[in-house]
Amino acid sequence: MAAIKVLDVTQVGAVLTRMHAPQVVYVPVMVVVRFFPKAVRELRAIVQAMTLRGLNPGARSAVRHPMRTAEYVVIPFLASAARIADELSAAAIIKGLGAQKSRSTTQPSRFRVGDALVLTILAALVVWRASEVIV
Repeated sequence: MAAIKVLDVTQVGAVLTRMHAPQVVYVPVMVVVRFFPKAVRELRAIVQAMTLRGLNPGARSAVRHPMRTAEYVVIPFLASAARIADELSAAAIIKGLGAQKSRSTTQPSRFRVGDALVLTILAALVVWRASEVIV
């Protein structure tokens, strides 16, 4: 979640394009980076609208009145998620995501010392955690 908040969507797409990432990798990554932040914003807006109307959304309310929670939160969220998915699929078609030609980008991207440092630290943490789990 932290990575999604700080990533610039256009740069993620540019890096994946320059890496010649296959669609099997490119499409799911771009969906996650674009869809989930919008979905979280929509869910927050639904909860705020409920609060303004005097309804008290939350875990306690969901346990006490699951059908009312479904009616007030889940159904509007699903409708909103469907709308977001339609918008993203239209944007993907416009950008030529399904085209047979290779993608290009105007975003400059370079692998720098800071990137190498972050990857080294990440690899060290993964190895450290894996050795903890194995032992």
